Amino acid sequence: MKKILFISLLVSFFTQLYSIEVQLSHAVFQNKSNSYTEIYFWIPAWNLTPSYKGNFQWQIQTEITIMLKKDSNNITYDKFNLSSNSIKDTNELNFSIVDLKRYALSSGKYTVQLQAKDLNNPADIYNFVFDDIIVEPLGSNISISGITLLDTFYASKAVNSFVKNEMFLQPLVIDFYDTKSTKLNFYTELYNTDTKVSSDEKFLVKTCIKDPEMKELTNFIFYKKMSGAPIVPILQNINIKNLVSGNYYLCIDAIDKNNQLLASQQLFFQRLNFDIQDTINIATYNGADEFGKGFLDTASLAYLHFSVLSLTPIAPYGDITYIQELGKSSSKEFIIQYITNFWKKRDALNPELAWKKYEEQVMIVDRMYSTSIDRGYNTDRGRVHLKYGAPNNITRNRENVAYDYEVWQYYSLQGGQTNVRFIFYNPTMLSNNMQLLHSTARGETVDPNWKSKIYGVTSGREMIDFDNNNFNRPLGSQLERAVDGLK
Repeated sequence: MKKILFISLLVSFFTQLYSIEVQLSHAVFQNKSNSYTEIYFWIPAWNLTPSYKGNFQWQIQTEITIMLKKDSNNITYDKFNLSSNSIKDTNELNFSIVDLKRYALSSGKYTVQLQAKDLNNPADIYNFVFDDIIVEPLGSNISISGITLLDTFYASKAVNSFVKNEMFLQPLVIDFYDTKSTKLNFYTELYNTDTKVSSDEKFLVKTCIKDPEMKELTNFIFYKKMSGAPIVPILQNINIKNLVSGNYYLCIDAIDKNNQLLASQQLFFQRLNFDIQDTINIATYNGADEFGKGFLDTASLAYLHFSVLSLTPIAPYGDITYIQELGKSSSKEFIIQYITNFWKKRDALNPELAWKKYEEQVMIVDRMYSTSIDRGYNTDRGRVHLKYGAPNNITRNRENVAYDYEVWQYYSLQGGQTNVRFIFYNPTMLSNNMQLLHSTARGETVDPNWKSKIYGVTSGREMIDFDNNNFNRPLGSQLERAVDGLK
């Protein structure tokens, strides 16, 4: 009995500690008859709840539901489970689950909705929406597929979704390379080169790395001669040991014998390399007229960590991983360089004023929304406040049959969005950290079951079915009034 009690308590601890996370990337390819997209999934095992299977064996399991929509119509719906092998020790949850799915698609622009559910903790659900899958019409023109970054590749005759052209290609879902990373591996395909290049001719494939201003880095330009064919696969690795920290583009060009560009493709990635400093940028920063001179360069490392991490809510999505690494770095030069460049891009005329105004808001959300484990900017309410500003109206829960919740209303947001609402709630009821449950803002969390979850308790605080889509409170309730028109 004591052993069973110990295991039950341990599972309960895991249930409270972990929160599921999923990272996605994709690439669009063609075959003779259609186009298809490969969607790559990366799920860190340490964010999933392990389930005890007996005989001191543990397992993690997640349910993935994915929906691809075109013109607001459901095109593809898929639901599947991903599970780990048996784990003997929960301390071994230091790996990630990587998977890929292929979907045949007609030409057009697609929105992808994903839901991931921890099957060992069904209340832990992750919802994500993105709309950047663009499928071009099939044709006879030369084109290049999407680019897949690879964690590893090797020859294989196995039959599974990771093997293509007798090569095992394991995708690298996160486009970030830390100091330990020395190789950039990738796979792509060229189509219809035989329509422009005769059988006795060659064409060039140029691979290069460009900086954010799209200038080629002279030490990272490579050429390879290829023969024309309906499909030309390209598998390559680039040594990036000497690539300094920064944002970059991997660019692929097909060029004919007359030096004419036949087709081009590019992919964004980030590099953080503490072994090499970019002396040109550091020298630029040290100029006497540079923003930050006199206060950032004398600031403590703890303050610099706080300043750079607090940029997360307003930073470009591609910078988030880089910022998180800077938040752990002991190199003040790298942190200062990013902060100064960030604010000069935001306000070239007065970057210091823009920075001070933002820091005032960071301090406000820190006072209002910080918890025992998170600074205010790292909470959902803090992020929304910093990204969109203070809401025009807040409705707080005064109903004793619901979890604590807040409905934030914005009369207008950039991009022509009007009457936008964010719904936060606190299912733990133990701290100040409210979770973003649902929003009508573009690119934010969408949960069709948000109402059921807010009222997902009885008078005894027992959970009801979270998948109940038809749960409704009586008309005229506080929540109905606060979210009138919200879908």
